[in-house]
Amino acid sequence: MAATADVVIIGAGIMGVSTAYHLARLGAGRVIVLERDTVCSGSTALASRGIRHQYANRLGIELTTHSIVTYERFEAEFGVDPNFRQHGYLILIATEDELAVARRSVALQRELGVNVELLDAATTRKLCPYLNTGDLLGATYTPRDGYADPYLCATGIAARARELGVVIHQQHEVSAFRRDGDRVHGVVTQHGAFEAGAIVIATGAWSGVVGTLAGVDIPVRPHRRHKFMTAPFPADRIPAATPFVIDPHQNFSLRREGPGLLLGHGRRDEPDGFGTE
Repeated sequence: MAATADVVIIGAGIMGVSTAYHLARLGAGRVIVLERDTVCSGSTALASRGIRHQYANRLGIELTTHSIVTYERFEAEFGVDPNFRQHGYLILIATEDELAVARRSVALQRELGVNVELLDAATTRKLCPYLNTGDLLGATYTPRDGYADPYLCATGIAARARELGVVIHQQHEVSAFRRDGDRVHGVVTQHGAFEAGAIVIATGAWSGVVGTLAGVDIPVRPHRRHKFMTAPFPADRIPAATPFVIDPHQNFSLRREGPGLLLGHGRRDEPDGFGTE
């Protein structure tokens, strides 16, 4: 016999557990989360942790404007210190095309109430003197942005969701969807079936694959990025409060991580895939 719920959520990363928590707060009824591994075992735990307003579209900016308040009061709401460091976000500008995009983005961000600065190269170097700004036209800077620990955030939200009655089943991998014509009304796992009035796919990079099981085309593809952690780095060269630096021209990122630096790089020709090696 299938278990029943008002909502079944597939995936217990930060999106899945946050959805479950907020549905429970809104009184959405019985909420069940199904996770093929354990809470925060997928891409959430490996994320670069960035929280930024610097998007070129209205939806992305508005989502951050709403969610950043949660991170600022996270400990009061969830009882966990998320290690939220509001050291700012600095996105470098190297070409005239990038500058034109930055000007449009800054105008939209300001229209939506974001405190954002468009810096010239000299001001960028003053803010981050360790950067070689010789080939830069400037940067955009949002001082309220920063980064938090995604594992602490996801597990903290999951714990509070459980307190509100959410049931999280770990080691439950969805292998099929139950359908009645075009309507999906349940899922099948190795531990049995679950029926629900609504089903949420919150499986991150795997959403396209899971969507295929339901006959739904979700335009999400897995794209690997590479990260490197340095040995302890002198604080007098790169301070602890340095911004999260993004260089879109080189597809490169840099920020402090404890005593060292976390470096990120993505190859544009990287084939799609789920490999993490």
